[in-house]
Amino acid sequence: MKLLSTQQFANGNHLFFLPKGLYGGLVLHYYGTNGATPKTKADLGTIRLVYNGNTIIDTTIEMLTFLNDLKGGHPSFASVPNGGLHVFCYVPFSTFDDKNNSYVIEEVDNVYVRLNFDSLSDINGRVDIFGIERLGVHNYFYNMISKSVVASGAGTITETLYIPNIKELLIKNNANLTNAVIEKDKKVLIDGYKDALLYITRFENKLETSFADALLIDFKKGAILKEVMNNSLTYKYTFVGSTTLEQTITYVTRGMTEKSIAVIQRDFTPKYNEIAQKAVESTL
Repeated sequence: MKLLSTQQFANGNHLFFLPKGLYGGLVLHYYGTNGATPKTKADLGTIRLVYNGNTIIDTTIEMLTFLNDLKGGHPSFASVPNGGLHVFCYVPFSTFDDKNNSYVIEEVDNVYVRLNFDSLSDINGRVDIFGIERLGVHNYFYNMISKSVVASGAGTITETLYIPNIKELLIKNNANLTNAVIEKDKKVLIDGYKDALLYITRFENKLETSFADALLIDFKKGAILKEVMNNSLTYKYTFVGSTTLEQTITYVTRGMTEKSIAVIQRDFTPKYNEIAQKAVESTL
C-alpha cells in the first residue's frame, strides 16, 4: 500500500489521476476532527472512477463501506462528537475473492478518481488515497453504479435493467421492503422476504454480529466468475410504505487482458529472470 495523494476536507472535492502501474485496488483514509455533531457515513460523499472515458465506479462512499463491512470484516469507522473522524474504505479493482485481477495503467492511459465530500468541508481533516500494487492480469473491470427505487407508498415495483453480468445487488433503506423477486434472463434466482435475505447476507459473509445496514444479494455462488453472466436483470420489490431504496449494482465487463500480459512480460519478467539467475549462480 503506497500513498498516492492527499486532499484537505476544506476543498470539498478531489480529482486525482492514477500513475502508471498494475493496481489491485485503492484505499481511502478519511482523517479529521468533528464538531459538536459527528459526521456519518452519508457525509463521506461520492466516488467516481473513470478509465479512458469509461465510468467504472459511480457510487457513494457509504455504500462502499457497507460492501467493505460485508466482504472485509468492518475495517474502520469511528466518528465522535468534538473528537476524531477515522474512516477506512477499500476500493476494489476485482471481486473480493479474486487476488489475480489487476487494472493496468500505462502513461498513455487517462485514469482518474473524483471524490466529492462537500459535507466534510466545514471540519478540519484530509482524505488520503493509497494505491495497492498487485501483479496480476487485467481480465475484467469490476463496475459499480448506483440505482435508486422510489416507492411512493405500499405496492410493488418492477423494473428490468439491461446491464451485463451483474454480480451483486447491495440494498440500503430496506425497512419498508417486504419481499424481493429477482430474475436473470427471465430465470428466477431470488424469491424471498426481506428478513430471510438479510439473514442469508449475514451467513454468507460470516458476520459475527447483527448487521442491518444493508442486504447483499451475491449471484456468484461458486468458484467460477462466468456464473454471473447475463444480459438482463428484472427485480420486483414489494413495499409496505413509502421509501427510497438505494442500490449499488456491481457487474463485470471485459478488461485489458492482452495489454496487461504485455506489460508484465516487458516490465516484470526480465527482472524475475535476473533474480532467478542470480539465485542459481549463488548455489553453484
